[in-house]
Amino acid sequence: MNVIKVLSKVEEAAGLSHSLPPEAFYNALISDKMDVQDHYTAWRQAQELARGRDPPADAPFSFCSYPFLLNARAKAHLLALEARFIMEQSVAHARMEVQLYGGGGAARRRAEEGPVLQGHDQGGGRGASAGTPRQGRVSGSGAGGGGAGAGNSNSRTTSAVRGYLWQRQRSGGAIGSAGSSPEVAAGGSSRLASRSDAAVSRASSPSSSGSSTGGSGSSSGVGSSLRNLFGLWRSRSGRPTASSSGSGASELRERANGGDSHELAPPSRCAVPGVHSDMCIVRVRRSHLVEDALEEVGRQTRSDLLKPLRVHFIGEEGIDAGGVKKEFFALLMERLLDPVYGLMAYDPASRTYWFNASSLAPAASYFLLGLVLGLAVYNRVLLAFPAPLLLYQKLRGGRELGLRDLEGWQPELAKGLRHILEYDGPEPLADVFGLTFSVDVERFGAIETVPLKPGGEQLPVTEDNRAEYVSLRAAWHMERATAEQYESFAAGFRVLCEGPAMSLFNAQELERLVCGNPRLDFTALREAARYEGGFGRGSVAVSWLWDIVLHELGPEEQRAFLKFFTGSDRSPLGGLGSLRPVIQRDGPDSHKLPTAHTCFNTLLLPEYASRTKLLRLLRLAINNSEGFGLQ
Repeated sequence: MNVIKVLSKVEEAAGLSHSLPPEAFYNALISDKMDVQDHYTAWRQAQELARGRDPPADAPFSFCSYPFLLNARAKAHLLALEARFIMEQSVAHARMEVQLYGGGGAARRRAEEGPVLQGHDQGGGRGASAGTPRQGRVSGSGAGGGGAGAGNSNSRTTSAVRGYLWQRQRSGGAIGSAGSSPEVAAGGSSRLASRSDAAVSRASSPSSSGSSTGGSGSSSGVGSSLRNLFGLWRSRSGRPTASSSGSGASELRERANGGDSHELAPPSRCAVPGVHSDMCIVRVRRSHLVEDALEEVGRQTRSDLLKPLRVHFIGEEGIDAGGVKKEFFALLMERLLDPVYGLMAYDPASRTYWFNASSLAPAASYFLLGLVLGLAVYNRVLLAFPAPLLLYQKLRGGRELGLRDLEGWQPELAKGLRHILEYDGPEPLADVFGLTFSVDVERFGAIETVPLKPGGEQLPVTEDNRAEYVSLRAAWHMERATAEQYESFAAGFRVLCEGPAMSLFNAQELERLVCGNPRLDFTALREAARYEGGFGRGSVAVSWLWDIVLHELGPEEQRAFLKFFTGSDRSPLGGLGSLRPVIQRDGPDSHKLPTAHTCFNTLLLPEYASRTKLLRLLRLAINNSEGFGLQ
């Protein structure tokens, strides 16, 4: 025990100094051999006893009390155990309600609890305070209610959304951008176009970009705000104008609709019921994926979200045993990150997405974005969400952010600020850089000066106060500029991801929990594979398959193969070998394409007569694999 306590102090010091990575303290024996359930139970018991009036001197021992010893895979097992326990409790409680009070009583209880989005429909625009999202934060067993006068917020939000959409239509994409590509949309986050940016540019070239202060507001109705946000955009962007050709408007309309003109019944009128005691049901149309998904998630109560998730694509035959929800989250996240929605801005320097400070999207949109991320984690679905490590450090909390955190997201800006700290030239710093305690931000074509402290626009940066300037400037980029967007996002994420097991993860592990292991080891996938239906490890077609995957397919095609095979192009924390894939013979040689059961990581492969034929049909299959059944 004394050794572990000493290691704990060493790990704490290493974390503050960044001298050792977290992996240096992992203990493989403990991580692999630990009885997850026993240690989790002992840890929770120790926590409960410590909160009592008379805590005992000797609490039950658990390695969970020293999480730095556990690798990310062991912590993921603990989180999965906690989630499974909560799911079972939620389902049992819902069943008991139906048995005791009938369907009507359960419906009244759901109405009393209210949708999870309730309480996040306050605020009316850029003037709303940064504290607004916190007022509606969901905690405990229910959601907070809306305040008085919430009914008036609908018109305020609709006006803000109309202005937001009008600006976006004029700019052709994200606000502040000339196009819709990620690289161009990065400028939509904001550009610091003043003497302060020029000074930092002189310290570090090329010049860095930051973020402006964003506002938020939302509707009092759960669905009306989202219908305004996405429906109005589609109708406006799809309407032909004098400056746009018919084909261009048609392309925009088709893009907004997911490329499908066939209209299906909306979720509220489809045959699949929206409520079930055993699961959380989300019904979506591919042609209206974003609108349907956010409205469906937003209408759920917290009690429903705690149940196992089941996704139904309206008009398709797929039954969700895991694979359908993987595709749902993959498609939804891809579209939410699209610059046309303007929620997130792409930074080409770090190749990551950050909150779009220039967005006028309501706070509810960011709350739902965080909720979608948390829902995926809770249901053990990996996402392609390339956010900087800074986001996960903010979600993790526990320490003050600094210049080192900024380096991972805005390396050039951090380099310039560090150069200001280290400047030792003969000329005074104030004469060389010409800085004041302020930041100039471009907002919709106008330059606005934002003071970093009261009276900061009149206070020059000198050798004596430059450390304070750098600290305030870094904090402005990482926190103040997008405070409202982040707070709403974090509140949504924590609806499902604020349990005790989540506290075990550090920022790097939390990133891997969301996005998976960045390393794709297809050799480990091959070694872990099992074979059925007449195939064996030595079968000719199997040998051809792995030779093609390992040596013929490029990195992008390998990811496409993994997604076709398992429903996700991400690797779980345990690596690809932990997927336990199955290769099953699907008849003799034929012209039939390979197919897959993504819910069970099973590839159905005909015994093709030649390697060339297998390669051709495999490529055809992995590049045309979206959908479950006929729509």
